[in-house]
Amino acid sequence: MKKRALSLLMAFIMVIGLLPATVRAAEGTADDLIEISSEAELKDFRNKVNAGEKNLCAKLTTDIQLSENWTPFAPGDGYISNAFGGTFDGNNHTIKNLTVTNGDGLFASVNGATIKNLKVEGTISGSTTGIGGIVGKTQGPVTIDSCVFSGKISASYTETTKANGIGGIVGRVNNGTLKIFNCMNIGDVQATGTCGRNGMIRVGGVLGLSAKSGTIIKSCYSSGTISDKPCGGITGALTNSGSKIKNCCWTQPDEGNG
Repeated sequence: MKKRALSLLMAFIMVIGLLPATVRAAEGTADDLIEISSEAELKDFRNKVNAGEKNLCAKLTTDIQLSENWTPFAPGDGYISNAFGGTFDGNNHTIKNLTVTNGDGLFASVNGATIKNLKVEGTISGSTTGIGGIVGKTQGPVTIDSCVFSGKISASYTETTKANGIGGIVGRVNNGTLKIFNCMNIGDVQATGTCGRNGMIRVGGVLGLSAKSGTIIKSCYSSGTISDKPCGGITGALTNSGSKIKNCCWTQPDEGNG
């Protein structure tokens, strides 16, 4: 078992090493693709998306260092159907010093989006139903490809009556399909609290919770500590038979049920 885990880890590292040579261009034409090279431009893009321009496409052209608490991408009207649905290409760059308090993630929610080639470093804490290093909650079809989170994610609940997912890459699938390919979490993910009637808290190294068909996690790796509530090295709960985990690895199997 240890040899297989090591083989999967080495294969994953080789894939990550090849990413700069195999990056796919962000979707959109040269006229409508937004290039982002500063914190101010990232905030401006977020503000446009949150105001209703949900299908915009963007690409980072350099690493971005954030200087203050981050307000996540989230539809202004609160409806996940109006969440970001374009393509965000990190272009193998890093968003650094992400700090989200009482929030969900870099993206609170997405609906039909593609996020790829992105690394995020930071700290996220909250008590919402979906908290993740890249995305808190998805509504599909959504693809997260070749993304990395490092840092810490923590959630706290009191007598929750809802289904809550906390994950290193994605927190929870709200509806639709989700594909997480070639992603890596090297951050710690934890949740504390109590559940009321019908409530649940699930914690995973890559994905917290999905009860929907069509969730596929493939060629992903997690090395962070996953703790406190029912948890798994890759996913906290994947309860639909139409969902799959393929060729994934967690390096700390003794601390969860992954």
